[in-house]
Amino acid sequence: MNLEQFSSELLLYLFEFITPLDLFRTFYNLNSHFNDLILIYFQNYRFDFRSLSRQELQIICQNYIPLIFDKVVYLHLFDNDGTPGHATDFLNYNISLDQFTRLKALTLSSMEWHSKIDEFFSFGIQKLHHLTYLKLDDCYFINDDVNKTRQIIDQIWSLPKLICCYWNVKPYGDDYFYLPTVVSLSLQNLYIKNPEWKFKELSRLMVKTPNLQYFSTEFSHFAYNFNNDNKNKTKTSLRNLPLKRLKLTYLWSQNIDKSFEYNAKFILFKY
Repeated sequence: MNLEQFSSELLLYLFEFITPLDLFRTFYNLNSHFNDLILIYFQNYRFDFRSLSRQELQIICQNYIPLIFDKVVYLHLFDNDGTPGHATDFLNYNISLDQFTRLKALTLSSMEWHSKIDEFFSFGIQKLHHLTYLKLDDCYFINDDVNKTRQIIDQIWSLPKLICCYWNVKPYGDDYFYLPTVVSLSLQNLYIKNPEWKFKELSRLMVKTPNLQYFSTEFSHFAYNFNNDNKNKTKTSLRNLPLKRLKLTYLWSQNIDKSFEYNAKFILFKY
């Protein structure tokens, strides 16, 4: 049976059951029709490298990724015991983040934040003008450059269209998260893992994200750290924010009094 007799719609449907590597290997450069169909198929493509072996990753990065830079809308890089060295291999092919010009979602998981990762992220993230979702999960820095961490956070807060951000990054030192120095008018959904919050810091974070609607955080200690007058002012300012939900999990501190729980009715406490 001649596949060229199939309609384009049917071929695009069949492509759903073929891995990206096999799709390129089998159909690319057969003729211009199949080339066009493959590029149509990869429109708005979600590229998750967790399913690839290191050999498959090498073939795709060397031969095919450049063909679809402007078509990938989701990118997930992952390094763990099941896929050791994947992120490093990916970066060794001189691929830069800003080449994914239509990227809307980026996830970096279980990654050691070394110099190559930092260069890939820091130099490319500023040019991702369509990015709406960013997740840094179980990543960790290998040096104590506090300024670099602050720079990354400010870069994230500067993204013009970012709506959702997930921050679970372990620094070299004790502080997991530093308050941004710039204001994000786009962020609406935010998750931060930070072992210790001060009430004053939480208030300042809200000031830097004035359009935040959903905020979730994990911590082991929560402290007011200032007098009752400022405490009451902060409670009032939090209640006036457009938050629909504020979720505090792993709440072990006993420094939050009942009045705060009562006044801020949108807050969920999970012990």
